Amino acid sequence: DIIPARGAWIEFEEDNNNIITLTAKMDSSMTAERYEVVVTGVVYDYEIPYILTCNLIILNPELVKEIKVINYDEDKGIRLNDLGDELRTSYDLYVNVLEETAFNKEYGYKLYEAVWSDAEFKYVAGEEIVEEDAIISLNKSDNIIRVQAKEEKVGRIIIKLYPMDAITSENTDFAEIISTDILVVVESGTVENPYTIYNADEFVAIGSSLVAMTKHYQIMQTINLNNYASYLPLGYEFGGVFTGTLSSYKNNFGDQARYSIINIPVCSNLIGVEGEEGSFGGLFAKVQSTDEVSTNISNIDFYFKNGIINITDDNSNRDVYIGLLAGKMESNLENVSVNYTSYKTSSISIVNNTSTERKISFGAVAGEYNFVDNDDADDILKGNVKNVYSNISANILVSDLTCLIAGGMFGKFNGEMLGQEDELLNNVKLEIVRNGSLTTDSIGGLIGEFSGQLYGMQVVGQVNAKKFSNVGGLIGTNTGLLGEFRNNTIYRNLVNVRVEGENNVGGLIGSNFGAINYARVENYENVDNSNEVLYALVYGQENVGGLIGYDNGGVIQYSYAMSYIKREAIVTLNSELDDNSYFGDILGQKNVGGLIGRAENTAIASSFAYNRIQHLADSGYVGGLIGSASLDDNVVKSILASFAVSRIVSENSNLASNVGELIGYVECGASATLALNQCYARTYISSLINEDYVYNLIADVVGSIDSTACFYMSDKTDSS
Repeated sequence: DIIPARGAWIEFEEDNNNIITLTAKMDSSMTAERYEVVVTGVVYDYEIPYILTCNLIILNPELVKEIKVINYDEDKGIRLNDLGDELRTSYDLYVNVLEETAFNKEYGYKLYEAVWSDAEFKYVAGEEIVEEDAIISLNKSDNIIRVQAKEEKVGRIIIKLYPMDAITSENTDFAEIISTDILVVVESGTVENPYTIYNADEFVAIGSSLVAMTKHYQIMQTINLNNYASYLPLGYEFGGVFTGTLSSYKNNFGDQARYSIINIPVCSNLIGVEGEEGSFGGLFAKVQSTDEVSTNISNIDFYFKNGIINITDDNSNRDVYIGLLAGKMESNLENVSVNYTSYKTSSISIVNNTSTERKISFGAVAGEYNFVDNDDADDILKGNVKNVYSNISANILVSDLTCLIAGGMFGKFNGEMLGQEDELLNNVKLEIVRNGSLTTDSIGGLIGEFSGQLYGMQVVGQVNAKKFSNVGGLIGTNTGLLGEFRNNTIYRNLVNVRVEGENNVGGLIGSNFGAINYARVENYENVDNSNEVLYALVYGQENVGGLIGYDNGGVIQYSYAMSYIKREAIVTLNSELDDNSYFGDILGQKNVGGLIGRAENTAIASSFAYNRIQHLADSGYVGGLIGSASLDDNVVKSILASFAVSRIVSENSNLASNVGELIGYVECGASATLALNQCYARTYISSLINEDYVYNLIADVVGSIDSTACFYMSDKTDSS
């Protein structure tokens, strides 16, 4: 006998085993939290009734308000891939259903199809996805949902977990149901669907196999590689695509952006393979495009921490290629910065103690970079560098048998590089020491040895390489093209670097065999980020120039070398060149010029030098524009619309050098002619210089000179 309680009641059912099941019922219009019903039962014993009564409480149940997934990261979602770890091909979700008073703690799934564009949404009401084209399968066990990637299926979907309490029929309006969204991405490592990297373990997995080294990757947040030195370099040859986001780029070098890779150990392990031309070291040993993939690294800031690289005879006597990012590269680079985190206060150390002859190539980005253009139908471009910047401080010690090719960005570069002038600086500080005699080297503030095209780069800092040849503030040795006017824009290169070398030393280039347009060398007092005052200068022994130390066959146009410093003291030949004791802008012993130290078969147009030149020897040639020049037989070259304004001083009052206000010495071969057109010189000559050796526009000429509309002015001055 059931007594109703104002809309709440009990129904019962008896089975064959005398078990009675009582079920609470309630009218849907009832809103009270609880109801009480009285259940009365009568049991007869030999026709004698026994009455039993009990009160039952019926609680008004609540619908599920939330399905909580315990181990789900909303920022990352669930990522399934085959990147060397079987566990990443499936994932178990642990689910709790709230509220605790819910009368039916079940949940279902709603599936959005794996599409990249807007499309119709479909759903499946039930516990399993049965669509044939779905990219995952779901299996439920208690409160665990296993998400499993299907073979050869990739893409992304959103699973909606909703409470079964709210489902009344197949016509349920799912938009009105409170649900929990689960993003599932099945990654394939392709350009459309790259592997995403969220932590250091996932990053070093790139080097886990040869296949992994050919895939596409995207950095999703800052990666900290502290304590991961043993994993470097990441394999031997990376041939995939590696990118971040544009929001990580241009962080003004030091404000570590969100999508950077930080605390990268400087790789001290060099990898060499039998039959290869060298040993390689870096975050990647090599970065190499293939016929199938044009390798790209883009939109990432790399931050390296302190480290020492020792090169020994154990490296199989191969040539060595060292870069912070890669030992050797053939790839596209765009919107990338490579930074030595402590470059303001400390330096990377590279020590070479080998007893055999070898070449070492070093650069902050790569030891060597090569452009390769594939000739197949797809015309894959494999060598383009755009908006790449570096901050580097390095101490390099090499033996007397080593040829060093070193730069603040690349050791050797063959390709095209485009920067954004006046927007970001490349900061460089290279301290290079040789224990032994001079060999043929190439040391540059940006690039050691260059061929290709270079536009819009700006370099500030120091290159100190006193026992090295071919030393330049931008490039050590150049055979390429610098600067260009195109698309109504001038792409020029700007340098403010203190340069010290031995032979062939220039503010821009140590030795030049190429074409230079719109280059600017502006040596002036500057204060770097550590508040150290840097008195910029160009210092060497033979072939020293404000723009170029040595030029052979080059063409220089619309370029200049200018100094803003005026000093009162004079450096002696044996003076120690440190920040407190040296004064001067261009200092040298033999063939010293405001623009070019030594010029052979060189053409110049619309260029000038504005410098203070200090001669450190008692012989040689000095010129406001060129120290000495020569032409081979039958060569005709011109210097057009160019000038020099200079202050020339010397430590020696008995100077026996030839001092020319424009050129110190010219020698023309048979049937060769040097044409001077619309050139002039304005020179202030120190009273310490014996005026018997000061010779007007050109100090000494052997051969034929054709001069048109040229003039000079000179003054003796007591000021240095």
